[in-house]
Amino acid sequence: MCTGGTRRMVLDPRVTLVCLVIFPGVASETVNGLRVKAFKGLHHVQELECSGEDLDSDTNVLLMTLFSFPSDKTIASANLGGDQCSTSAMFSSCVLDRANSRRTRIRTLLLDFRDGDVLKFGCNVTTARSGGRAYFISWSLTVKITSKL
Repeated sequence: MCTGGTRRMVLDPRVTLVCLVIFPGVASETVNGLRVKAFKGLHHVQELECSGEDLDSDTNVLLMTLFSFPSDKTIASANLGGDQCSTSAMFSSCVLDRANSRRTRIRTLLLDFRDGDVLKFGCNVTTARSGGRAYFISWSLTVKITSKL
């Protein structure tokens, strides 16, 4: 089971908030650019991914950070300006796509969690769009580990 939300902030006071609830038994669960799915079909290993792929075509991704709640611990971050990826102790990776920055993604594997554990993750994306406006987008996703599909 997942719940999540999205916040998009332009560098002016406008804020949009969207919430999505997805029920158990769905093979892949998504909140905009934040997704969780079974890793290579193994339901006891979940893959969490943040991607800019669903962003508007005139959007350029500059920075992307995947983190956990409530600690705000950074799991991984991608900096396209500096061609840098930094990861934490979790099994994480970055794909930096200079040709199409929206295809940039951060992935991490969720391992060693017990049935009933509730995990919350977020992904912050800093972008620039045509016209020179900067945008800050924040997605969140709550995952409940369950042995039932």
